[in-house]
Amino acid sequence: MRHTHSYHVIPSLPERIRCLNELAHNLRWAWDHDTIELFRRLDRNL
Repeated sequence: MRHTHSYHVIPSLPERIRCLNELAHNLRWAWDHDTIELFRRLDRNL
């Protein structure tokens, strides 16, 4: 199958939560309990 298109999605976040984008793409959240709890507090259902 021939590769025809690439898409790069860059979220547009409000300034006050823009730093969460960096945390979400850093593997630190996978093992750091404080960072895990931060994301849980933002949306427990996720």
